[in-house]
Amino acid sequence: MNEQEYIRNELKKNWGWMLVAGIVLVVLGTIGLGMSFWLTLASMFYIGTLLLIGSGVQLVNTLKCKGGVNVLWHSLITLLYLAAGIIVITEPVIAGMAMTALLAVALLGIGMFRSWIAIRSRPMKGWGFILATGLAAIGLGLMIYSGWPATGQWIIGMLVAIEIIMQGWTLVMFAIAARSA
Repeated sequence: MNEQEYIRNELKKNWGWMLVAGIVLVVLGTIGLGMSFWLTLASMFYIGTLLLIGSGVQLVNTLKCKGGVNVLWHSLITLLYLAAGIIVITEPVIAGMAMTALLAVALLGIGMFRSWIAIRSRPMKGWGFILATGLAAIGLGLMIYSGWPATGQWIIGMLVAIEIIMQGWTLVMFAIAARSA
């Protein structure tokens, strides 16, 4: 039995579990859509916690460094991680708004670059799909930015919820396909 046959057999054997997991994720994601503000706050606490843990790891790295200049730079990095973690945890709404603003700017930039790539690729088949994704990114960036700062209170949570829903539907569809394989 080759690897693909093994995977197919395992998926066929476990399709029911995948279906249940997918349904649970769709339900949780849908609930999350109604709690986007709280999901955004939870995401900020999670990011802040990661930054605090990162500052601890960076502190250990700093203490292991021997040599004046490197110790100074590693110490500054440690302090930046620590400060960022504390700010994100103590001011999660402001952190969410700041990250949302960065997301809007990133989407606008990505959309402009993709659109430029599409225009430069016009002789090639499929360039329209690249343009469509570029314009979609610009549209999303403008929608987020036009509602900012209010969007900063819920957009990250909404995106997390949508991702959970998408993963749930992927598992549901995959389970159905695995069952009939």
